[in-house]
Amino acid sequence: MKVSIVGAGIHGLSTAVQARRMGMSVTLYDQGPIPNPASSSHDAHRLIRHTYGDRHGYAQLVVDAYRAWDRLWEQTGISRYVPTGTLAVGFKGSKWIHHSVKSLRRLGLTVEALPAGALRERFPWILLDHQDDALYAPGGGILLADRILEDLAILARQTGVDIQENRRIIPEHLPSDQTTLWCTGAWTHMPDVIPSRQVIGYLQERPSWAGIASHPDGAYPMILDLDERGGLYVVPGVAGTPWKIGMHTFSRSGSPDDSREVSSKELDELGHLYRSRIADPTGPGILAGRACWYAVQEDSRFQLRETPMGLHFYGGSGHSFKFGALTGEILASVLTGNTRVGDAARVLSGRG
Repeated sequence: MKVSIVGAGIHGLSTAVQARRMGMSVTLYDQGPIPNPASSSHDAHRLIRHTYGDRHGYAQLVVDAYRAWDRLWEQTGISRYVPTGTLAVGFKGSKWIHHSVKSLRRLGLTVEALPAGALRERFPWILLDHQDDALYAPGGGILLADRILEDLAILARQTGVDIQENRRIIPEHLPSDQTTLWCTGAWTHMPDVIPSRQVIGYLQERPSWAGIASHPDGAYPMILDLDERGGLYVVPGVAGTPWKIGMHTFSRSGSPDDSREVSSKELDELGHLYRSRIADPTGPGILAGRACWYAVQEDSRFQLRETPMGLHFYGGSGHSFKFGALTGEILASVLTGNTRVGDAARVLSGRG
């Protein structure tokens, strides 16, 4: 069986590798180099965590994703995961923390619901008000994203995937006798996809609060403030990567072909957001900023759909990298006919 995969981000690359392992002839296309620095997947790190509020199906899917990453490390010969733990803070009215705690306990995972006093004692750099909830979970960590993409690109070439770089594909370019899977991220042309810009910044050095105390295992946890009103996340520097902060807001406008440069005004806004949650009077000291583009779908769930042009996989709204090893296995199984499209779609939407 011959398949064409358009888009070589984490999902396209992972699917290409797994489909080749299952005996298919695979051609992988990307509009840029593979890996492509402009793809939504490309960055020093991406987070993996079980905290999904009332979306328990996605929390369960993260458990499955961890197993899939372990299987991928066996194939590549090296793990690109660094555990950090998860510290999440949220507005009490949203109940995001409350539902996340219930979900993690339902999965049998260790999690602590932290009242404000306990949080301030253990993590004194977090700023709170009386309407905030928090949790700490020892699970969760960092996927070294650009290294994973490089590993997958090498593995794809070694296993015989036909790599077609710097080719922007339209349906008319593809052989009509092949199955086509479109994994084009923010360039996806589907009615319910909104390309959306998100700003991130890399810190010049380890923040001052990181010298005060650390997570019980000696590392610094990721910090999540995923308030729907506009939050942020803080990613600790691990394995030689820089510390990073990002806005948890989407522009819902523009084009992924727009400039990735970030204005001084945007960096100032990012710094202000950081200081509104983190007690770091000398920071954040942003060394550089960049814009990432994501395919935002209204309810932030993966979509897998059949059209006359082939299969389209999209959505995730910026939280999709953590599932990359798992999506590769599931989509490859669909391409071989071992899994029905509808069944895969339900699982990937967090409703399976």
